[in-house]
Amino acid sequence: MYKLFHVYALVLLVLRLFRFSDPAASGQGSTGNGGNTSDDPPSWLDGLRNLISRHNNDSGRVAELLYQENYTHRQRIRDLEGKQTPDGATVLTGDEAARWQAVKDVDVPALTTERDTLKQHVATAERERIGNAAAKLYDWEATVLLQLPNLPEIKLLEQNGTSTAVVAVDGKDILLPDYIDQHYAAFKPALQPGTQSNGTRYVSQSAGTQRPAADPVKRHIDSRYKVPGKQ
Repeated sequence: MYKLFHVYALVLLVLRLFRFSDPAASGQGSTGNGGNTSDDPPSWLDGLRNLISRHNNDSGRVAELLYQENYTHRQRIRDLEGKQTPDGATVLTGDEAARWQAVKDVDVPALTTERDTLKQHVATAERERIGNAAAKLYDWEATVLLQLPNLPEIKLLEQNGTSTAVVAVDGKDILLPDYIDQHYAAFKPALQPGTQSNGTRYVSQSAGTQRPAADPVKRHIDSRYKVPGKQ
């Protein structure tokens, strides 16, 4: 019923336009200037007349056709408005859109945690590698060297064709043995393999069942700081 009302309204509009654009129908004659009207009809009106003529002067059919076209165009406008990019938004096309689809569901916090854990493992492995190499240079126990508390980062250098180890302190490189003498002198006996806490080297011997090797740092601390009453 609503659609039919619009069809009739368009029919009346077309008929009125057609009527008032016709000088004979409106009662207007020529202006005396060679039979020309005072105002030329707009170009779209000629198109409307031709459209009605092509449909056998069936104004109702033309009105229905115009209504359908108008409805189709309004629907397309609504669809385009719904697809319009909001202000400040970025449109991704082609490869950019494909890459976004590939990563949009990635758990970024979990990935960041995994990255940090991996970096920590790599840093630990690198520290152990350099510590082992430095201990080998000075015939030290690598496990003891790596367990020294608050030991600065060790770096390996080549000086005059000789490998050496240093630690960076306040922007200056200090030879590792010198730094150990200054800050970790109490641990030097434990650094020497096969050395007792009094500095005397000994040859380890086996008497039957071997006991597990004690932690050299703990052994040195226990021997130097004996608790009264504890054997």
